[in-house]
Amino acid sequence: MSALKVVGVLIVAISGIVASYTLNAAARRSLEQTEGFIALIRRLRSDIECFAMPLPSALARCPAEVYVKCGYVAQDAPRSVLSFVEACAVSDAESCKAMRAFARSIGRGYREEQLAICDYYTDMLEERRQRLYEQLPNKTKRNSAMCLCGALAVVILLI
Repeated sequence: MSALKVVGVLIVAISGIVASYTLNAAARRSLEQTEGFIALIRRLRSDIECFAMPLPSALARCPAEVYVKCGYVAQDAPRSVLSFVEACAVSDAESCKAMRAFARSIGRGYREEQLAICDYYTDMLEERRQRLYEQLPNKTKRNSAMCLCGALAVVILLI
């Protein structure tokens, strides 16, 4: 086998490994984003329940780690939950859809209604987080196998 073929085989193999790593990182980011949304809603609920705090003030008090976990990409603190959700990089479309619905419904009623909304969406996102958590090992194995087998197939076809 010539040196050029060996280099080509190595490039294809490395490409399969990188693709596998990228897909697995995206699966982990989906879980992390959902966990971040849950933490944000719990934080907002706590501020609403304990301090009767308006949403813009509660969002401003939220720690930066929660914003990062949610995938928030803007530099300044959001003024509304909807602007926050719109500024988040989407890792898990279903969780982002639930957060958009949450953002449209929160802040429009009395305190007890807002707490009920927070509880409802927390439960919904907890169920989503549980599904993502349970699917993660199988998804990472499948991603790794598909990418590496695909790279191997390309190597076999080229040789």
